[in-house]
Amino acid sequence: MNMLKRKKNQTIIPLSLVLSMVLVSVEISANTNVGTVAATGATGTNSIAIGANVSNENIKASGANSIAVGAYSQAIDVNATAVGAKSTASAKNTVAFGTGAQAAGYSATAIGARSSALIQFTTAVGASSKASTEYSTAFGYETQATGLKSTAFGTGTTASGKFSLATGYRATASGSQSVASGLVTKATGDYSTATGSYANASGSYSVAEGYKALASGTNSTALGASTQAKHSNSVALGAGSITSQANSVAVGKAGAERTITNVKAGVNATDAVNVSQLIANTSMTLSGSTLTVTDSKGDVSTDLAGLETNQSKANAVNITKNAGDITTNKTAITNINTALSNDKDGDATNELNTKFALSGTKLTVTDAGGDLNVDLSGLET
Repeated sequence: MNMLKRKKNQTIIPLSLVLSMVLVSVEISANTNVGTVAATGATGTNSIAIGANVSNENIKASGANSIAVGAYSQAIDVNATAVGAKSTASAKNTVAFGTGAQAAGYSATAIGARSSALIQFTTAVGASSKASTEYSTAFGYETQATGLKSTAFGTGTTASGKFSLATGYRATASGSQSVASGLVTKATGDYSTATGSYANASGSYSVAEGYKALASGTNSTALGASTQAKHSNSVALGAGSITSQANSVAVGKAGAERTITNVKAGVNATDAVNVSQLIANTSMTLSGSTLTVTDSKGDVSTDLAGLETNQSKANAVNITKNAGDITTNKTAITNINTALSNDKDGDATNELNTKFALSGTKLTVTDAGGDLNVDLSGLET
């Protein structure tokens, strides 16, 4: 007969007896006699409780096919497994492995000290990891997957948005269906994506790729280190590029502009035009008052006959006015000469024998003292 041997003064149980036991519960404890059935400990069908002081209710394997191993461990539902001091597997098909590990949801798995998988189909792996919503997964120290069907990988990583994914040291994906990957990376906008150390995608539907890239506008895209797409529907391309308005594309910033090269010739009205197209479209011909501009699609003619600048018009008005003033002055002088010629010497009106003579724009006044000449060419009222 096969025998199970122990040291002196300890019970010896035949192995064949153990194998043929009809008891479906097994307890193994340092302070419990093997082969006896206690009122506590392994009470579920085909359950196993292993650890010190089973009979003192420190260890419970109360679910069918359950296993509890470790001080104060508890496997209290069907097919539950709790391994480690104070570990708890409290729902069907759960696994809690590690000191203080908790698997509380159906088919939940918690592995690591103080890890917790708190609802059905959740998985938490790593010390202090936490998966608290359905189908969520947390891998790594202090990772948290708290959004529905979210996934967190790394250290201190958090995926709190629905269907979100966060990977990397302290990465955060809090927006719905957001993705954050990298050192302290943040994807806080709904449907946003942030990749690269310290990248931040805070706008809805935004994308930030590169070291410290920022996409804060709705539908914005920032590609490159330190790029900033702050406006709605804006795009920042290349390291350091910053957008200045909505619906725009920036390939640099003020004081650090870039040239876009290898641009294909545009065809449609909203296409970009390269320099070769501009050179080809500068043919102009002026014939009389008609200006003809020739491009690749044909000729465009413009009549310049009526073209007049504001300054030219003002000059024309001034010249006309000056001519009228000169004519008026000339008429007045002529009238004076006529009046004087009709007077006789000695008349009161002609006592000084004063005479006036106009030649072109030159006025000559003659009196007893001699001639006085006045140039009227610059006269203007």
